Amino acid sequence: MNIISGNCAGTFSGFLSFLAWMKVAEDPSNDLNVFLHTRNKTAWPGASYSNYKWIHSTQFENEWKDILSVNMLHKLFKDNKHLTRDFPTEFDYVETYPVDVRHRVNNYPNCFKYEARGGLNDQYYDLENLNLTRNALKEQWDKFEFTDYFNQRVKEEENLIEGKKVLCLMMRSASHYLWPFPKEFSDNMVNKAIQCVKERIDDYDVLLLTTCIQPYIDKFVEVFGDKCVYTERKRINEEREWKGADETHFQVLPEPSMSDEDYSSEYEDCILDVLLSSKSDMILGASSNMFLACLCMNPSLPFDIYFNHHGY
Repeated sequence: MNIISGNCAGTFSGFLSFLAWMKVAEDPSNDLNVFLHTRNKTAWPGASYSNYKWIHSTQFENEWKDILSVNMLHKLFKDNKHLTRDFPTEFDYVETYPVDVRHRVNNYPNCFKYEARGGLNDQYYDLENLNLTRNALKEQWDKFEFTDYFNQRVKEEENLIEGKKVLCLMMRSASHYLWPFPKEFSDNMVNKAIQCVKERIDDYDVLLLTTCIQPYIDKFVEVFGDKCVYTERKRINEEREWKGADETHFQVLPEPSMSDEDYSSEYEDCILDVLLSSKSDMILGASSNMFLACLCMNPSLPFDIYFNHHGY
């Protein structure tokens, strides 16, 4: 069976699903050929931002060639077995994790007890299984090779922390954990993060801030001053999941909400953020796909949870 795995709601919602499908396809008994595809879904009429879609190629009629003709992954990664420019003519296009359709999979990997999703709190406390997941996804991540263009960008950003002992704090919007969220929920989250950093910062040269929310950057600079380092990004001036989302959280602004150029830039920045964070010496985070991806890019990276969905 041919599977084209498309990007899900977020960058690493999609990328973790890529890695999970690649792992499943390694088992010959599953009889799967997996191909990867990413495009700007805010400009794709009828696009869904749910994390579930399964469409056979016959349902695309003559549209699939146009839809698949754009694949933003090629800008970042060199071609490989799963990232090709020649898709099969018959396939199932999926925006889902293997666990969502495990009845279609002959042998589902036991390392994916928690589905290979980053938003599940419990997996971060089940260290034995988490280590299995981290190593399994790392094996798949290592199959990617950066293009010259993207490798240059990665190296430029690594200069920010080169030669330093780095404590990294990865913060998503409060709306990632609770929607709608009261102000006290957001304040509690930020205060928990500040306290967690205060308990550790003396052992590190710098605090690397990984967030797309400018007010979070401002708050930590206010508290920790020159200890803070962060990449040059155009950040959001309010607590919002991503630039193309509106205040109703997962809904998308009226189409087209982002140009292909803007979507590609945000997608690229997200991967750069996770890559740089994975180079730190210790990371503090909370349940999210970006956080799990970071742990999988570097399975030996120590981590701690500063906040979970229950607010403690």
